[in-house]
Amino acid sequence: MRMPLHKKRLQNFFAASRADSLLLHNGDAEGYFDVNYFYFTGLALDNSLLLAKRNGASTLLCTPLNYEAAQAKAGAGVSVVKIDRKALSLELKKLLAGCKRIGINKRSLRLSTFDVLKKAGNGKKFMDVSEELGENRAVKDAEELAILKRCVAKTRALLDSVGAEIRPGMREEEILKRLRAGALELGAELSFPPIILSGPKARVPHGITGGRRVGANEAVLMDFGLKMNGYCSDLTRCYFTGPCKEERAVYGKLQHVQHELADYGRAGTRISEFVKKSDALMKLAGLPKLPHAMGHGIGLYVHEQPSLHADSKKKLKAGMTLALEPSYYGKKFGLRYENDFVVGKRKLEIL
Repeated sequence: MRMPLHKKRLQNFFAASRADSLLLHNGDAEGYFDVNYFYFTGLALDNSLLLAKRNGASTLLCTPLNYEAAQAKAGAGVSVVKIDRKALSLELKKLLAGCKRIGINKRSLRLSTFDVLKKAGNGKKFMDVSEELGENRAVKDAEELAILKRCVAKTRALLDSVGAEIRPGMREEEILKRLRAGALELGAELSFPPIILSGPKARVPHGITGGRRVGANEAVLMDFGLKMNGYCSDLTRCYFTGPCKEERAVYGKLQHVQHELADYGRAGTRISEFVKKSDALMKLAGLPKLPHAMGHGIGLYVHEQPSLHADSKKKLKAGMTLALEPSYYGKKFGLRYENDFVVGKRKLEIL
């Protein structure tokens, strides 16, 4: 199946950037895979380069190991060039002819790879466009939203299924094992290391899942996400092993805060005002100020743009996707309620 180059996404990038070309390297190790390469090409070929130009020309440079796969999957209008390490610099030098401002993503480049690119550029100007790339991905298109909705639905169902099985005496590690097995059955990856915390352990926002046994009349916090077709979900639920009157009352307040905040936010809302509103809602509910942000952007990374901070100068835009996580960390227990949303014209809509 051929993967069409996402030309509209590239057009959006160039419309907001001073770069006249974009050169992305997809590496061969965790931390050097570039999600932007996947975002524009739909491919996950390691040790390969994408060169896209403002005029619409696009080229994939692949090693002999990936050349046939690239030819078979690359969409129409994309040139595929086979290169080895020795020929890379020479081939790039030809392709970069006429380019004056070359955008690169320094956040996913090895220094040794950057040296190779600079040599091929032969004095041309390289620009770090990592921030621009993140902002470009913040607004999701219809294809991305469809993937995210499926991913979130599967995550929610798996959490509820495992949550219904929790009983006093179960170890946190056993709950985690069941979640991992469920993800494997779905053919999904984990979007981040899950957090399963019971009773007083949940007082720490990002505690460590361990061998503690769940007690009777306790809350169990499960912060969990799946990764499907490259996109991440991030949900948190709390489940109870007894009446837990105090815990359930606080949990209800967290749900109310999230609901009110989702009704407040919409396309055009200033992020700084959105953060102020979240603080005000927590205070109105009689809950302490959060020790972390109310939420974050979500997509190909579990944490990405937009960044929800009080000093932000930006506004929410239709199509942005957010995880909102009102939380409580008290002396006896901790709770968190997290859902994923898409910014709409009138409110934030749950995915």
